[in-house]
Amino acid sequence: MALGTIFIPYSQELYQLYICLFLYGFSVGAWNNSNNVWLMEMWQHNSPSVLLFSQGIYGIGTIIGPLVVKPYLSGLSASDRSAPVGYNTDENELARDVSHKLKTPFLITGLIVLIGEFV
Repeated sequence: MALGTIFIPYSQELYQLYICLFLYGFSVGAWNNSNNVWLMEMWQHNSPSVLLFSQGIYGIGTIIGPLVVKPYLSGLSASDRSAPVGYNTDENELARDVSHKLKTPFLITGLIVLIGEFV
């Protein structure tokens, strides 16, 4: 899961992105299913509240994730034609710029996931 997250912005071709997303999706599905079963077996009488807590932590992560990425976004999409004067509106250049900026938050997120897998 962590490696899939880290290598997503390094994908140069579409098939490389598909491989990273497959690894990420497969890992997330396996983790979610095994985590739920494990929690239900450990906390047989209190499993609803423990599962709710687990999903609540997931919800907090979905709130914090965009806050990690926000400083690295340029605010301009490739289809934005009303760029400021002097800004290069070449779509390929803009895509490379955004891709370069997103390597850092993907690395941060992947390392957090990697640390969580070993704790």
